[in-house]
Amino acid sequence: MLVVAALGMTAAGLLTYQAQRAFVFEQIDHALRTQAGLAERAVEGSAVESVRDALERILSSTPAPQNGGSLGIVDGRAAYLPGLAESFRPEEVPGFLGVATLGEGARIDTFAAADVVVRYLVVPLSVAGDPERGAYVAAIDVSARLTGVDRSIGLYAVVSATVLLLTAVLGWFVAGSLLAPIRRLHETAERINLSALGERIPVEGRDDVSRLTATVNRMLDRIGDGVEQQRRLLADLRHQLRAPLTVVRGHLELVDPDDPGDVIATRRIALEEVDRMARMIDELARLVELGLPAADRVTVDAAALARELHERVRGLAGHEWVLGRADAVAVSVDHDRILEAWLQLADNASRYAPAATAIVIGAIAENGTVRLSVRDHGAGVPLEEREAIFLRGERGSGAAPGGSGLGLAIVAAIARAHGGTADVAAADGGGAVFSIVLPLAGRTAD
Repeated sequence: MLVVAALGMTAAGLLTYQAQRAFVFEQIDHALRTQAGLAERAVEGSAVESVRDALERILSSTPAPQNGGSLGIVDGRAAYLPGLAESFRPEEVPGFLGVATLGEGARIDTFAAADVVVRYLVVPLSVAGDPERGAYVAAIDVSARLTGVDRSIGLYAVVSATVLLLTAVLGWFVAGSLLAPIRRLHETAERINLSALGERIPVEGRDDVSRLTATVNRMLDRIGDGVEQQRRLLADLRHQLRAPLTVVRGHLELVDPDDPGDVIATRRIALEEVDRMARMIDELARLVELGLPAADRVTVDAAALARELHERVRGLAGHEWVLGRADAVAVSVDHDRILEAWLQLADNASRYAPAATAIVIGAIAENGTVRLSVRDHGAGVPLEEREAIFLRGERGSGAAPGGSGLGLAIVAAIARAHGGTADVAAADGGGAVFSIVLPLAGRTAD
């Protein structure tokens, strides 16, 4: 940036200097043309008897130009000088007289010596009957005229250098403060690994770097969530598979290979445990998938969703399926996921509720949310177990044997993916009410 600024200021200075020089030369030529006009008026209408007489009249009545001088030349020699002292004496410039007497006719030209540049006017003079040849010469010291321009460009160079220096100093600190978040981002990225994913970069300000920092923090959150899901999956696999593997190993160690009945029984148990492990793995993988936010959402009527669920479950034998209160409110959901979770609650109710009892399905709007519920008339869930049963691998004290303890965890995961929750409460008159609580369309859960 400093190099670009320096090149720009240098180009601007050079262009300005050239423009000022051109303006000074225009002024000089205008002054010399004015001198020619004054010389012509000095002899106009007067009876001039000789060249010397004409030169005397011109030099006595025509003042020399600013930063210049004048003289009269007769036959190649300086014959007449103005009566007043002048700041510049062209006749004293070495080689000037020889150049000024060359050529024919009036002209404006430039003469450059070792240490001086002269812009001059030559007006030839001749008088009828006078054999002498003369010329009126007015010359201006160009170097003197350019003194102001040279001082200006020198001052411009000093000011430009000072500005560049101040810009460099200020830019050093400003760039340092702007790039500090990027350095912290680099340092944090260097420190972060699988054992330290919780570190985040402080966000300060509202500039582009701050927005980049916030974006990186969100990316780290997503990476951390993914790694945490993988850790939980491995922990769940280790925990859930230990029991069936122990059962299989124990039976294989105790089986009597010479007893066909024992071999058949052991084979059956081993296959059942392998099937249960396969179901656990599928359900755990499903939980990992459900940990992601629901993407394919549509706005549906909660009452219509309740009727759809009731239509699916009412054919299940052993219970009376009742469609209870169903409020017509809009909710934004992934239709298949929510229906899967609600069906899971209905399936749980059908397995744990006494036979021939009623199971009520409802969709109740309250406080900006809708509660998708399944109410049974079973034994209910003890208060101390109501939160735990929604965790992975946790089962209630009244759970039937053979389950994986992941069904309600899947329900809770689907609810969280929609910005909601899953819970269970005691029902009036006995039993339990399992619910998925979701925000209404256009609202978010508190």
